[in-house]
Amino acid sequence: MKKIVLFIGAGVLISCAFPSCKKSYNCECTSIQGEKKNHNIIATTRPEAQKNCDEYGLVGHCEIK
Repeated sequence: MKKIVLFIGAGVLISCAFPSCKKSYNCECTSIQGEKKNHNIIATTRPEAQKNCDEYGLVGHCEIK
């Protein structure tokens, strides 16, 4: 039983160690006027999602959540 728990724990740690896995991200943007917009970015890596998010909100501040 201890080996199974150890194996599952190791699998979880390994999956957390690789942030380059493709997944969906939520881009939250606030415009200069204070309007908030959300944009879903599907199946991409975090650096690509941040780039896409920045391009989506050219005027204002955007961040990945």
